[in-house]
Amino acid sequence: MRTVIWMLSAGLLFLSAGCAASSRLNGKWLGEVAENGRVTRVALDLQTKGDAVEGTFTIFDNSADKATGTPFPIVNARVSDGQLEFTVPISGQIDADAVFFDLIIKNQRLEGIGREMRQGSRDLPAVFIKQK
Repeated sequence: MRTVIWMLSAGLLFLSAGCAASSRLNGKWLGEVAENGRVTRVALDLQTKGDAVEGTFTIFDNSADKATGTPFPIVNARVSDGQLEFTVPISGQIDADAVFFDLIIKNQRLEGIGREMRQGSRDLPAVFIKQK
């Protein structure tokens, strides 16, 4: 009986830790994605509900109007083992132009790479910082 109670307690603790990791992703994240020596300003706006992650990925114009950007929904998002993965379907569907991101969750930062789904695409270093 003691073993059953211990296993149930450990399972509940594990589930609540997973939800806490997901909920800390909620909010706006500003960042940069580098490609061919050029940096593009981007933003993530994330919402979590349990294990589900939804949101948008915005690509900002590199013009004088810093607030102008194009938002895209993120799809196939998942959080596991301190990592956030999602795909941005730039054309509206998952095709060669879609970008897959694999980011490590580090407190108030998300760091990792993006990569177009096109065969032979290079890694695109990406860093996001959570906004308050």
